[in-house]
Amino acid sequence: MDDQTFDKKTAADWISLIESDAAKIRDADVYPKIQYWIDEIAPSQILDVGSGQGICSSKINLSKCHYTGVDPSAHLTERAKQLYSGEGKDFVVGSIYSLPFAYNSFDAVFSIALWHLLGDLRSAASELSRVLKPNSHFLIMTANPGNYSPWISPYSKTTLVGRRLEGQIELADRSTSSDTLYLYSFEEIENSLKAARLEILRTEVLRNLISIYGKSSA
Repeated sequence: MDDQTFDKKTAADWISLIESDAAKIRDADVYPKIQYWIDEIAPSQILDVGSGQGICSSKINLSKCHYTGVDPSAHLTERAKQLYSGEGKDFVVGSIYSLPFAYNSFDAVFSIALWHLLGDLRSAASELSRVLKPNSHFLIMTANPGNYSPWISPYSKTTLVGRRLEGQIELADRSTSSDTLYLYSFEEIENSLKAARLEILRTEVLRNLISIYGKSSA
């Protein structure tokens, strides 16, 4: 899976993974961290970029804000609507490179495990900045550039072209799925955000992820 591949097979593989017991590890760290961040900044309009099949919307308290999940996969978005639709939630199809929202639509945007799939960091950061209100917050959880080994080790038949690493991952049913990982340095991620007038406030390592907390310009 990368920022261009969202066919039905890819969507089915992702659903199988994120709804498996293996994904429950996020219950202990990823979702509580997002909840703490939401409680800290108290947004009224929050955007989840790369929302997939919508599970995050069921793991965080949305009673005080409106949640919008956006994902390029129509298959995953439909799954999200089937499982998690409700008052105060919307799920829409859209790409990080061309978000289907007006300027200054959200006072908080977060993204989990998406940034390392992106071939164009600057375009993604520019769109993130565009939909954020001035002086608002973002949180990016992506593969830790300081230690890509846990991400690479499950791969077989790898091919590296520039920053783009492609490989095969064996799924629980013994079938294989193509996967992509962009091996960006932290400096490259930071520079793309700075170019979009997004300020990093702090970072935090979380298992094999790095959490990047920041704000848009005033």
